[in-house]
Amino acid sequence: TSSAHEKLRRVDVDGSSAHVRRLYKDLPRRAASQLTQLRTGHVGLNGFLARIKAVPSARRETCHVPETVEHYLLHCKRYT
Repeated sequence: TSSAHEKLRRVDVDGSSAHVRRLYKDLPRRAASQLTQLRTGHVGLNGFLARIKAVPSARRETCHVPETVEHYLLHCKRYT
């Protein structure tokens, strides 16, 4: 959908289809799927799961902050 396309464009610095093709070119399907989930924020972290009402809170139980992709990859003491 165009909405999903716009979300991807906001995530990517370049946003061009050539840039995206380079990102995914040699990745196995599973890795490409995981990269897409991380880039769009549609991943099994509480931040997203709370948005779709699958869990009661966006907060990470151990850190007590919203569990977003940025937190998970860059700030969470447990994973960084």
